[in-house]
Amino acid sequence: MSTHKTLADLVIASRSGTLFSADDFSSVGTPAAVGSALSRLARSGRLVRARRGVYYRSAESRFGMGSVSSMNLAIKSSPDKGPGPAGASAAAALGLSTQLPALTEVAVVGRPPTGVPNVRFRERSNIRRVSAGLSPKDIAVLEIARDRFKYVETTLAETRKAIASLVKAGEVAPDRIRFAAIGEPRAAARAVEELFA
Repeated sequence: MSTHKTLADLVIASRSGTLFSADDFSSVGTPAAVGSALSRLARSGRLVRARRGVYYRSAESRFGMGSVSSMNLAIKSSPDKGPGPAGASAAAALGLSTQLPALTEVAVVGRPPTGVPNVRFRERSNIRRVSAGLSPKDIAVLEIARDRFKYVETTLAETRKAIASLVKAGEVAPDRIRFAAIGEPRAAARAVEELFA
């Protein structure tokens, strides 16, 4: 079966809103063949190009074609940089605030990617965020601690309870967060300990 046909079948079987990059299909064909197949699928309308190298499967509704979330696009565009919500976006992602910032805020280790619309990147230097394999929600926990709960609308007790629920659901990993917190500013590391005390 050709790379294009295999990719087309995988795309059709995916959920609307799913983001793809060539890395997702490394077992399907060579990087050049996968890139070419993704471009062809975008030209045919089966995929929408979100930015260079990143595509998504959109669903058409009576309001037109759906769009991709800025947060998901930012995370997909920086997979090796420990991406995750920052600022008010972090508090909202954890269910600790109802406020949504005008621009999605995303923390990344090192230089942020370019060409991601409606996103404000926060550059971080803590490489432990990457080596710990933190999920975006783990990053959100680090970020609310780093901001000393500035954007959180709940009390510390309510915040701890919400984080404990995420831990129980397997969405947040305290051991990995504590490991990464060692490389954060001292006040952030203390705030992480407050959350898991």
